Order: sequence, then C-alpha cells, then structure tokens
Amino acid sequence: MTVLERLVPGTRERAEKRLWATPAAAPTAEQAERHQQLVVVPADKRLSELDRLRRSPRDISARGVGKALERYESLRAFGGHAWDLDAIPRAGSRPWCGSPRPPAPRPSPT
Repeated sequence: MTVLERLVPGTRERAEKRLWATPAAAPTAEQAERHQQLVVVPADKRLSELDRLRRSPRDISARGVGKALERYESLRAFGGHAWDLDAIPRAGSRPWCGSPRPPAPRPSPT
C-alpha cells in the first residue's frame, strides 16, 4: 500500500466529519433535545413522531389539507429555517458534482 493510498481515506474521513459537524452544531441545545425526542416511539403508538412527519398526507381533501398544514407547523416549530448553514456548500456549486448541461443553442430563424 502506498503512502497516497493510506492518505486518501484519512483525508476523506476528516472531511466527512467536518461536513457532519457543521449541521450537528447548528441547533441549540433545546432544539437538539427536541430532535432526539422525535425518534422515540410512544408506548401507545406504532410510529415515532419523525416517521409521522416524514410522510406527507396522501388524501386530497379538506381534511388532508388540514393535516398538511399541521405537519408544516410542526416542522416549522423546530426552527431549522433559522440555522446558519452557510458553511455547507450547495450541491450544484461543487466543481466535482455534475451540473446540468446548458440548453442547446436554438437555431437562428432564417
């Protein structure tokens, strides 16, 4: 095994730790505790709150719209919209990620 072969995995692992440390540090202690409670399954239920929130309502009715609004308010209550995540690069801005090709040039009208 060459020095480069040993160096690459270590560098990748450090980069991944840094990447995950940024969003993990974004919530306050209170928000982090609330997030931990999302995965707890209450004794009288079959699903955790996280499972409930990640599934969108499927019925297209007034009742379904009401459920969707309740879900939106529950998600918004976590305060994630206020977190500073500027240190995380956007997917399309990384040079090694493929970006969509520009549209083909249109032929000029003749």
